[in-house]
Amino acid sequence: MPIYEDQAIVLRQYPIAESDSIVVCIAPEFGKIRAVAQGIKKPKNRFAGCLEPLNHINIVYFTREGRDLGKVRHAELIHSYSGKIATLDNIFAFTYFAELINAFVQESQSSHKLFRLLHACLKAGENKVPIPPLVRYFEVWCLKLNGLYPNDAYCSNCGKYVKNEGFWVRIKNTDTFCGDCAPRSGVFIGAAASRTLQTIMSYSPENFAAIPLDPEAGRQLEHLTQQLLSLNLESPLKSYRILREVL
Repeated sequence: MPIYEDQAIVLRQYPIAESDSIVVCIAPEFGKIRAVAQGIKKPKNRFAGCLEPLNHINIVYFTREGRDLGKVRHAELIHSYSGKIATLDNIFAFTYFAELINAFVQESQSSHKLFRLLHACLKAGENKVPIPPLVRYFEVWCLKLNGLYPNDAYCSNCGKYVKNEGFWVRIKNTDTFCGDCAPRSGVFIGAAASRTLQTIMSYSPENFAAIPLDPEAGRQLEHLTQQLLSLNLESPLKSYRILREVL
């Protein structure tokens, strides 16, 4: 019966019995963790407040051979990103981040980069950076780390360098085209949005979100990221629809 220990961020929690719940986390070493927290709904359970969504924790859990679910043995709170200082905008954005990570992270596969992305964006949001550019930053990097982001440097057809003047993306295969080779249908990314993408790739989430985001560039990036996410997700994320309404 192997016992594992790692830091983790809780992505979601849902009940399976009168007093038990399944907790879903992302951990750097072990990727997605799905484990039963027994008695978590009981008033005096020692895990009750620790395993809430958006909590950064230390977790100890064990698994049995042939079982899909582990079992939580111990958990200790490091920090809560849904605590008293969190704003409504933050909570909805953080919930969206957690749902995106849950959709992409794999079980039993190390996920250091995705974990660091989520952790850094939660910290940036808690430091009161503007939420819309932080959302764009998270989406772009989530796509890139999962190998779903297009090559935004050169035209797939003629090889022309396109970062300085913008480009078109054919969503179904993420090919990139210059204006001369642009397909009849695709998502357009103008010069300002292209420069914004370059900034995303070289800045921390907190530093990027502190830069004013050009409204049209923001709309173009949202269109691109949402089209790519829709192509690769089984169903639309409810958390994003709610987040847009709130913002």
